[in-house]
Amino acid sequence: MTESTYLTLESLDPSVASIDRGSVVSVAPGLTYVCVTYEKDGHRIKFYVQVEVPKHPDTFAGQFDISVEPGAPKVMPGDSVEYKLSLSTFSQFAGPVDLKVSGIPKNATASFSQPSVSVPGSSKLTILTGSATPTGIYMFVITATSGDLTSHLMLALLIVGPNGQL
Repeated sequence: MTESTYLTLESLDPSVASIDRGSVVSVAPGLTYVCVTYEKDGHRIKFYVQVEVPKHPDTFAGQFDISVEPGAPKVMPGDSVEYKLSLSTFSQFAGPVDLKVSGIPKNATASFSQPSVSVPGSSKLTILTGSATPTGIYMFVITATSGDLTSHLMLALLIVGPNGQL
């Protein structure tokens, strides 16, 4: 997730998740919360997202990672947004990774350009909001699975009115 003019991120425990100019720059095993604040025209919405970074085994063999751009785009109801997902390996990972999304806004649809990706590889997630999709900040999750391995990535989507208002 990245910051915008109206959206700021702050980790409550930088030893677990360190944020610099809106981007997570480092993580370590542990549990923390990230404070997400949206502020515009004297209005402020603040919420906390729990972030848990599991302790990994001594070897990363057979592990994969998922990253995405952009982090927190703004769209109006009826518009679509495209996220580029990149899957990489820590070392020697082989096999397809299946992608799923959950928690998208009401009256929106989601589709992957490739719902199963070989690592390293990429896919695009397109979310099409409906004209009746309510404005607000929505958090949703991308789940990447291969056998017993699973990786989750939480993203934000800001659906704004004509003047950029929530």
